[in-house]
Parts: sequence; structure tokens; C-alpha cells
Amino acid sequence: MKDGNRLLVDRDNEISSQTVSVEMPALVTVTRSEKEPRFPSVKGKMKAKKHVTSVWSAIDLGIDEKLVGLNGSPTKVLKIFTPPVHEIQNEIISEADPQVAVNLLVEKLLEAKIITR
Repeated sequence: MKDGNRLLVDRDNEISSQTVSVEMPALVTVTRSEKEPRFPSVKGKMKAKKHVTSVWSAIDLGIDEKLVGLNGSPTKVLKIFTPPVHEIQNEIISEADPQVAVNLLVEKLLEAKIITR
């Protein structure tokens, strides 16, 4: 933290990297490549076991409950469903001659309309 109200972060894109100062509160995400998670030490596990996590409600924070959570979300879930399961068919082409195997594969792909001539 630069001071009490700003945060210095590194922002990477495909061609460059920038150090940016953002005003708090801010949403910061971390890419997988940044830091590899490590296994906690025994001391760390013991400390975590004793830690008491603070939980604040909207009322505790002085926020109208209609503006947060499911009621305040601009996104509404209309339907939750499990997608249909498609049966997958596998076929092994076991031709000794590579050219024959390629020709068979091409024919199968054409029949399935995966490729066209």
C-alpha cells in the first residue's frame, strides 16, 4: 500500500507491464502465473485453526440490504439445469499402412461432416 488510500499494483498485458496506482477500495485479481500456492507449515496450520474470521452483515456496514447479495444483484438466474449427456463413440483405426489409415480417417471425418472437401 502506497498510503492509506492508494495501492501500487503491477498490471501485465500481452506486450507490456505497468505499475499502476489505484484508489482504494479496488478489485485486484492475480493470474495463476504470479504465485504458486505453497503448502502451509505446521505452525501456519495451528495459527489458522485459532484464527477468528470477522463476518460483517450489510447492516453492520450500513448498507441497504436491497442493494447487496441476491436482491441487489443485476444478474438474475432464470434457470439452472444439467446439460444433456451426449454419448461419445470412439473408433480406433489400426491400419499398418499409414496412408490407408489417413484415408480411412478422412472418410470418417467427411461422413461425420467434421471436414469438407
